[in-house]
Amino acid sequence: MNTSSFNQTLVDTIRSYGLLQDRMPGDVLSLPYEWTQLKLNANDLILSETINESLTKLHKNWLHLLAYSVIPTNDIPDMQLYADVIMDRGSGIDWVSAENDFASRDSEIKDIKHLIKIQNTRDPENYNIIAATTTNLMLLSGFDVSSVNFIINPDTAPNPTKSDSNITHPSNGIYFQDIIDMVVTEDKDLFVLDGYHKIIFKFDISGITTLDESIWKNDTPGRLMVNLVGDDGDIDDKINFINPLRLVTVNNEIYLLDQHPETMRCVVKVFDSHLNWKQSYNLGVFSDQHAVDMEYNSFFNQFYIVSHTNNSDNLPIITSFTRDFNMIEQHDLLDLERHDLTVAQETYKRLYFSVVNQNIMYIVTDKNIYKKYVNRPTDFIGRLKFEERYIGTTTQARELTDLTIFPVTIQQGDVTQNKDEILLFEGDWNTIYRFLEDSGFENSLESGIDDKVLPFESIMIKPDENVDIITYNKALYKMLFNNLLLLENLSRKFATFFDDKGLSQYVGFKYLNNDELIKLRYNITSDNYISNNEIVLSETINRCLKEIYNLQLTVMGNMNEQSINVYPDPSKIVNLT
Repeated sequence: MNTSSFNQTLVDTIRSYGLLQDRMPGDVLSLPYEWTQLKLNANDLILSETINESLTKLHKNWLHLLAYSVIPTNDIPDMQLYADVIMDRGSGIDWVSAENDFASRDSEIKDIKHLIKIQNTRDPENYNIIAATTTNLMLLSGFDVSSVNFIINPDTAPNPTKSDSNITHPSNGIYFQDIIDMVVTEDKDLFVLDGYHKIIFKFDISGITTLDESIWKNDTPGRLMVNLVGDDGDIDDKINFINPLRLVTVNNEIYLLDQHPETMRCVVKVFDSHLNWKQSYNLGVFSDQHAVDMEYNSFFNQFYIVSHTNNSDNLPIITSFTRDFNMIEQHDLLDLERHDLTVAQETYKRLYFSVVNQNIMYIVTDKNIYKKYVNRPTDFIGRLKFEERYIGTTTQARELTDLTIFPVTIQQGDVTQNKDEILLFEGDWNTIYRFLEDSGFENSLESGIDDKVLPFESIMIKPDENVDIITYNKALYKMLFNNLLLLENLSRKFATFFDDKGLSQYVGFKYLNNDELIKLRYNITSDNYISNNEIVLSETINRCLKEIYNLQLTVMGNMNEQSINVYPDPSKIVNLT
């Protein structure tokens, strides 16, 4: 599976035109510009500006076809990259092969509700995992997939203190009662939100990230509480909270989502890295459901809030906000005309954005992980295939709580790939699963075209060029060349399949037969260029442009997918309620 299928220059070009590689199984393709929108009008002057405007629209059509020549797979997790889990089989926490019988319920890492993985700044080969139950904060350190264990103070032998306790600080007498969220800032400070106390605790965790002995060897090894803010209060209070739900960190600032449990009004309260209040944003009542998570996406520069009330008739929704928390738009996270109702009946817990492609998000429920495009939140790329991959316990017993995403680079042959390393905790087996994921793109083009593509700067007519037939033909030929690159690499269509929840999924390719391939042959004729004895009118230019546009329609028609089935399955009995 590829992260983008194209080099970064092409990806950046696609994005610069406001396009994204966001094709979904089930999409019916169309071009951004139809012929009536890109042709020259009869009264247009034949100038470089007017021709370039039409060429720009043809170029955007071409980029759209390029972006939609890839489709995401639902092969999650990729079996080649799913091999290891973290668990305790009775001899301490360790990495275990996923092929072993590793179920264990009497575990040191049971009941985990929150999970974060961070890089160890002192030793780049090592990492740290911060986990939390409802009452305990745990600090672990590991190396690759060979070792992982609690941070321990060895000076307290014969019974060394391990960093797994409900103590906020040995001297203040405050103990965790209800840990509901935690974040680590860019400066590697840990902030923990306790819903019972309605307090944000700040911890210095340099003891695990830099091996600072002064913090390493205390009564809570690896961490030291240095500040706190909060108390029971009103939703409009600056430093007190009525119903604090989530923490988000952006540029070392702390954003806390506070929601009134009855009116559903939301306020986001912002603190600096020292927990000094900076400002509050009144979001009002943007949903009649309970907010379950808030996250920030740096690519779109937007905040997102997921809302869902269990045992209600409402569908889970996602609401986007500007950096200053002005509401942008709101979407359901599924469509009952296309998706099964059981998807809405799960308990929605967390929202995460991919590290390698921030237009991809993961929605965590108690039973599933759903993979989606951020700009198309109602649709589904797919879901993690627990049953199909024989991962963990049964669906009924499965209890997913949280995951953490960490950037990793792997080498597959001569290719270096960036991946999302996902560590996922499952509560029935008390196991942390490890998956490596990316955009999961499959490409309908037979071979790479990155090194052959002509940049638009070399196609468009320059202001200082001679306005003559040679200049026009040069631009037309170059535009034709880029489009022929797509046509010549088409030999297969995506095949898709609807599962029992109505999620359309990529399942492979259908290769074109000989008769279909013959129809893709392209002959350059006199209609593709301007002859020396022709008068250059808008009609003359349009004839050449229309040939390229028709070529794009041919390419688009052969990029449409072939669905193996339909949803709902007409052969199955539908129970009416």
